[in-house]
This record gives sequence, structure tokens and C-alpha cells, in this order.
Amino acid sequence: MGKTNPRSAFGAAALILAACSLGGCDQKTSPPVPQGTDDGLGRAGAPTTMDDDPVVARFKAEATDYLAMRAGLRPFERKFSDRTITEPEVEAWRTLEAESGAERDRLNALLYDESITPEQRRAMFWILRPST
Repeated sequence: MGKTNPRSAFGAAALILAACSLGGCDQKTSPPVPQGTDDGLGRAGAPTTMDDDPVVARFKAEATDYLAMRAGLRPFERKFSDRTITEPEVEAWRTLEAESGAERDRLNALLYDESITPEQRRAMFWILRPST
């Protein structure tokens, strides 16, 4: 028996896989409807402010330093992507990145406290979203 070329075997397998995958594309099916409810964990959900909620208002006030730190990191990140950042700027970025990471950990502890309702948590997620 002769040797099988590994490339042709791979190509045949890829062709069979593609044919099998495309076979289902012409069916008129819709995706399944999700079951359950959104607890606000790990999802931003719809925009919610809840400015009248004292827990959310307190969280918003506590998040101002973190948001300022994140905004302060953006110019450094641009310089990283442009490859124009200097060594002193890298050190400043490292310091600010560490501080913002510690602050995010503190805010996460508040965010995931068991006394926080799903609606409050959703509003808190929206507060932490970066403004572009």
C-alpha cells in the first residue's frame, strides 16, 4: 500500500466537515428561546440609573475615583498602541493600573454583596461602563 499524503487527508476531512456544516444552513429554524431570568450577574442588561436608590447613589460616588483612574489610563494605552510610550510613562501606567485594579476589587466586593438586588447590581454595572 502507498503512503497517504497528510495534507490530502486533512483537506478531505475539512471538505467533509464543511459539507456537513453547510447542510443545516438551509433549514428554516430559529434559535431556542432562553429560559430563566437575568439576575444581573455578569451582564450589563438594559441601561438603568436608579439615581433615587441610596445604595446605587453611594456606589456611584464611590466609583468616581476608579472611573477617573481608568480615564487616566487611556492616554497611556494609546501611546502603547502607537509605540511612543517612554519608560517613565510605562512606570506611571503600571502604578495607575495597579491602583485601579485594587479599586476595582473593592468595588466588586460592594457589587457582589448578597444584600444587593439584581436591579441595583445592573445599575452598578452601568455605572462602571467606560464612557467613550
